[in-house]
Amino acid sequence: DYSVKNHIILDVTISKYLDTSYIDVDLQPTYVTVMIKNKRLLLLLMDEIYPDESKAERSEITGHLKLSMPIVEGSLKLKEKAKSAIKHYDPVDR
Repeated sequence: DYSVKNHIILDVTISKYLDTSYIDVDLQPTYVTVMIKNKRLLLLLMDEIYPDESKAERSEITGHLKLSMPIVEGSLKLKEKAKSAIKHYDPVDR
């Protein structure tokens, strides 16, 4: 996933022969869940998004699912919280 013009773009590789009825997307302000044939992809986002303004598109040629999610301005607090929550591993400290 990458950020472009205040959007987070997520490209999920899916077989082009898989029927769209097997795909379910749940967008929340801080995470994304994609269900594909009862298999879950759950991603925590570093920025808060607007779920109601997000778009999901499926390519007819490749079958890929593309999610475009606009970022909420001033959501830098989530990045700071995530950085502080990460525990750094130091192999010297045992």
